[in-house]
Amino acid sequence: MAHRLLRPSALRSGRHASRGQHNAHSQTSLLHSVVRAYSTAVPAASEPWDVVIVGGGIVGAALACGLGASPLTRNKRIALVESSDLSKVQAWAPVPQSYSSRTVSITPGSYQLLKQYGVWDHIELSRTQTYTNMAVWDAVGQGQVHFGTQDLGLSQEQPMAWIMENLNLHRAALRTLADACPGVTLFDPTKVESIQRPALDLAQTEPGPMMDWPRVKLSTGQTLMTRLLIGADGARSPVRQFAKIDAAGWSYPQHGIVGILKATAQTAPQSDWVWQRFLPTGPVALLPLPGEHMALVWSMDSRFAAYLKQLPDEAFTIALNAAIHLPVEHLEFVLQQLQATNGQLDPVLLDDLMHRAKLIGASGSGGISPPLIAGVEPQSRASFPFRLQHADRYVDQRLVLIGDAAHTIHPLAGQGLNLGLADVASLVPTLEQAVATGQDLGDYNGLLGYASARYAPNLAMLGSVDKLQKLFSTGWGPVATVRSLGLNIVNHIPRLKRELVKTAML
Repeated sequence: MAHRLLRPSALRSGRHASRGQHNAHSQTSLLHSVVRAYSTAVPAASEPWDVVIVGGGIVGAALACGLGASPLTRNKRIALVESSDLSKVQAWAPVPQSYSSRTVSITPGSYQLLKQYGVWDHIELSRTQTYTNMAVWDAVGQGQVHFGTQDLGLSQEQPMAWIMENLNLHRAALRTLADACPGVTLFDPTKVESIQRPALDLAQTEPGPMMDWPRVKLSTGQTLMTRLLIGADGARSPVRQFAKIDAAGWSYPQHGIVGILKATAQTAPQSDWVWQRFLPTGPVALLPLPGEHMALVWSMDSRFAAYLKQLPDEAFTIALNAAIHLPVEHLEFVLQQLQATNGQLDPVLLDDLMHRAKLIGASGSGGISPPLIAGVEPQSRASFPFRLQHADRYVDQRLVLIGDAAHTIHPLAGQGLNLGLADVASLVPTLEQAVATGQDLGDYNGLLGYASARYAPNLAMLGSVDKLQKLFSTGWGPVATVRSLGLNIVNHIPRLKRELVKTAML
């Protein structure tokens, strides 16, 4: 179903590519695109568009907001294609004291972007929680590091990040499109059936206008012919596959367990802290939400993730408290019991673990105590696999990749969405520059600025997080000693700590 987000507008015909001379690269890329074409048939009824964004998730919607808000691009004809039914997101009505387990951490850099595009004005702020402190410690060694806004020279009121539900942010982006972006047309729920390029008549000395424009065939029967195709369509991106852009990467031997928790009344007041403990099976992180609620992101060895997910809520809560508070040997014993009994835990063991957790508290956090978990919200737990992946390149002739279509990352640093929004922050000015200088939006050379601005920083972040994951996923004594020493050194060198925090907050 296609609908104008605010009001209908007349078909803006006549935005055709210039018949000016193509440079050598464009000719070569055009010939190359014919070789890799999915089909040589030109659709009979193709609608011309300036930009087609495939993928209406948060990153794709944010890009549409950026283009729709810019004075330079707001009059362009932009399509946003999403396979799922976004009316469910638009109709989201949050239930008081109940939260979705899919949450995101928004850094100050992403906040500024969302504020600039008008998205932040539609955020349900009562459903968000800022944090100004973070405690990270090693369950095997004695290493620890504490970050705070004071490490950046900021006031206590200036947050390091905002925690909110995905639905809150996604709905805000869709509302911004509806209120302020009449140039954007939303197609949902609409699947992309194929992406094609027409055959080039080699007898023709000069290709005609729109000859090399991608054709996106939709499940509605429509075909969108676009000057620029943007893939914001996730890790298995059909747009990336159409362009035959390879993506290198690997799956981690871990799954993420997410859920919504409640802290005990005695330990809940520290609501402006994020807690992360590194275990050999993967880090466990507690992210603050309003009141006594917290979001859980527990990276667990894939062998045990299913057992933990299926535990009764009370048993899961006790196992989680062991992972947060007790020496690592206690969690290892719990996992051994789960494996030996096919997911069952002895009630006597559970009572002992809970008693120890209450007595010992945060034994590895150097006196800064994470909250004791009172319970997990019923039916809030879910799990998902982890994967690192990076596309060989981000641009092609008339094609761009952003977000998870270009890169996926281990979530231990909470940077996945922020990297995608940073892509948006770079791509929008690139396209604005093209319009301001009279360039073709889809010209390969004009798109290279975006690629050069984002590829190296994304690669560096992916590599750093991957190394952290591998460094902390071992209990071997010598490695544990060295990494604990490293954490303690960082904790006692303010300048080094400040630079690390600044990098994470971009």
